[in-house]
Amino acid sequence: MRIGVIRHFWEEDAVVHKEVAQAMDAALDVLARLGARLDTIRMRPLNDYYDVAKTIALPELASIHRKELVERPGDFSADFRIRGGLGACLFDAGDYVDAQRERRCMLAELKPLYERYDVFVTPAAPGPAPRLDSYRSMSYWQRPNMTTLFSITGGPALVLCNGFTETGLPLGIQIGGKPFGEANVLRAGYAYERATKWHTRRPTLSAGTAVPKISINSIPSEPPDIDQSTISLVQAMASRARLKLTPSQFAELCHSAPHVLAMVERIRKYRDASDEPASVFRAAESM
Repeated sequence: MRIGVIRHFWEEDAVVHKEVAQAMDAALDVLARLGARLDTIRMRPLNDYYDVAKTIALPELASIHRKELVERPGDFSADFRIRGGLGACLFDAGDYVDAQRERRCMLAELKPLYERYDVFVTPAAPGPAPRLDSYRSMSYWQRPNMTTLFSITGGPALVLCNGFTETGLPLGIQIGGKPFGEANVLRAGYAYERATKWHTRRPTLSAGTAVPKISINSIPSEPPDIDQSTISLVQAMASRARLKLTPSQFAELCHSAPHVLAMVERIRKYRDASDEPASVFRAAESM
């Protein structure tokens, strides 16, 4: 089996826990000993896929929930609102189409890699599962997701345990493939699990241990750091979307605004007129 290792995702593009890198090296050694041919390959930076994914997904999300967001935004959680439920109003139709056009270019770039490799591997996440009380809604905007590549390309992906941290938390390896390449992804995953025992490990529970008290406050408490011109733009875009927000809800939108607007700026660039969006389909030539 030919495996493309997207090493720059976790060595350059994202900050990962040191034990993630160690677990990945050990997992790659296992795959090599099983007879796979591993090559380090390069794709676009991880953040490029994240930009396209969110510029497509968030307007679609807002469209689905438009009636409720307009009539009763307070019935959504603050976490939902700050993670794009409100920020989607800062994208326009041109941004959505530009992202779909960029997605088409991404798919074309991957075609040679699909011809050379059966599967691709990356970590599943930059670290182990965090404690609930360390979760912050803004991390959604500040850290690209390792799984976005396969969401954007429509390829199958499988996550398997490939080790544990010193504190006993599981780590994961992601095995992805080209569209409709499920058989190769499952084959590689099955071979890895047969050769390792990570999937058989279970948490060690201590009888009588007190449940820790966890206080979750994931929403920023400080005011958003944006200038008046940006605030005016956000107000205009929210008004255009017919959003009637309380001061605290508008503050949530302002917290996500700099990240959305930066994403939009990266998406907006000159494209050739022949760069079609990924939503274009053609009948087979034989037809």
